[in-house]
Amino acid sequence: MKRVPERWWGGLAVLVLFIIRPAMAQEALPPAGGDKTMLPAATAHDREPMHMDEGDGNKDGEDWMNGHWFVTGDWLMMFPRRTANDFAIVSPATLAGGVAVGSIESAFLNSTSALRVGTGYRLSEDGLELRANYTYLYTENSRGVQAPPGGTVFATMVAPGFGTDQVGNAIGEASLHYNIVDFELGRTFKPAECFSLWFSGGGRFAWIDQRMNAFYTGGGATGGDNVFNPVDFTGAGVRLGAEGNYHLGKGFSFFARGYGSLLMGDFHNSLTETLGAATIVAVSDRYRQVVPVTELGIGIAWKTESFKARIGYEITNWFNLVDSPDFSNAVNQGKLSSRTSDLSLDGLALELEFDF
Repeated sequence: MKRVPERWWGGLAVLVLFIIRPAMAQEALPPAGGDKTMLPAATAHDREPMHMDEGDGNKDGEDWMNGHWFVTGDWLMMFPRRTANDFAIVSPATLAGGVAVGSIESAFLNSTSALRVGTGYRLSEDGLELRANYTYLYTENSRGVQAPPGGTVFATMVAPGFGTDQVGNAIGEASLHYNIVDFELGRTFKPAECFSLWFSGGGRFAWIDQRMNAFYTGGGATGGDNVFNPVDFTGAGVRLGAEGNYHLGKGFSFFARGYGSLLMGDFHNSLTETLGAATIVAVSDRYRQVVPVTELGIGIAWKTESFKARIGYEITNWFNLVDSPDFSNAVNQGKLSSRTSDLSLDGLALELEFDF
């Protein structure tokens, strides 16, 4: 078959264009018969270029830009509490068979001032907030007891079987080093005009070091018997909670809050005992464990446009934060037992918040 030259196809296309263009122009002309009806003139609104509503196009960005920063500073008078802090039993008499009779003496942790500082960013439109807080507390205490006339002191922290169960004097020392960092993202809701709810979730990081030491002299510990029993915890996890505020008017309100945390952490516990210059016990334990934490608080607040003050009472409990090795079997020196306890803190909290 003979191929048609390309220039023929080009000529045919030009011819089709000449036929179609007049027809299209005819459709655009006014109808025949003198009908002078004209298409409506374009209004000023029609002639304006189309544009997006700036408020709708960047609403999320403007909400973030309309937010503001705030800082908080809290003073806390806290009472740290734990058991497993006993170091001696003061017995008024030495009974046959070495039976312990008397009062159990413990080195309780002293109440102390603590500091909590924080900062955050608050969105003014929808109540969304991002917060970060750091809490620091340190406390220590020491107590000493001695045997009464005709009596004795039973040393509760020594390993049995070395003749140091009954001594003349005992000193117990306890300390707590408490560091907590919290991050949370939350939102405020208002189910009623006089009531608001804050829900949040975030993370928690903890560094908590506890020390329990005992020093014995006299009696069976003529060369001095020293016991060191530290418990160190480092962990991180999630933290969820809520706070309700009942508004009384004139800026005053009652508040109540509750939080729960689960932290996965590493424990490093050890027990060391020296009798004179000789080391008779030196064991350590490392393990990983989940630690639950609960927090409750209640109080009253007063708020202005850029300032808030709150005073209340707080309770925090760390479950099973003390689980340290101990020896209580004189027959089998390799038979371990444990000193176990929760760590709790409760006390008064005064919080100041400044917006800017």
